[in-house]
Amino acid sequence: MPDPNGNNDSFSAADIDVAIYLEARNQEFLYNSLPTIFYIGFLSVMGLVGNSIVFMVYYKRYHASSAMRYYVLAMSVTDMLTNAQNLPAEFLEMRFHSTFRWGWACSILRHIRSFLIGLSTMLLVAVAVNRKQVCSLKLTNIVKTTGHDSLSLV
Repeated sequence: MPDPNGNNDSFSAADIDVAIYLEARNQEFLYNSLPTIFYIGFLSVMGLVGNSIVFMVYYKRYHASSAMRYYVLAMSVTDMLTNAQNLPAEFLEMRFHSTFRWGWACSILRHIRSFLIGLSTMLLVAVAVNRKQVCSLKLTNIVKTTGHDSLSLV
């Protein structure tokens, strides 16, 4: 039976009760999550500002083409994207905890989040490998130099 607005959708009293219950759960979850939401908002703002500063400094100030410069630039861009995408997605999940109706958006956001986390992980591993190679070369030079100095003292 159509309602007064001309819609042919029929909602039973049970459907309306479920919707009211779910919205009440959303409000309760939102109220309980306010400290977390403020903390995530603070992290988001600080992350965007901090990574923007790092990007500008490394892009404008350091012109030497070193691997570390490119790693830092890539890491700052990845972190800015993570802050711009993941943290607002967390807000949406907290706000519509029980009634998030856009399944396709949830799926896309989770895939983007997984990609960005994987990219950050690969960049951190690349930085660690690069640092290990640099430190190994320096350590080898230090050992060789120290060995020669100690032999000359004897």
